[in-house]
Amino acid sequence: MARVPPSGTTETESDMMNPPLDVGITFTKPSQWVWHASLDGKHIGTVNGDDSCGFIARDIDYRSIGHG
Repeated sequence: MARVPPSGTTETESDMMNPPLDVGITFTKPSQWVWHASLDGKHIGTVNGDDSCGFIARDIDYRSIGHG
């Protein structure tokens, strides 16, 4: 059973909250523009940004690992 995202959630946010595969990666959203990525419960990185401005992904040591 898929979780239902809160009203006003963007498509990207919904996809992050409900990934199609269960691979142990989860995202939490501590603030409006920041997502924390965890693998099997261990913090592995951060994603900053939004649908209109793009995003920057960084690993646990704050090195850039992607952008879009």
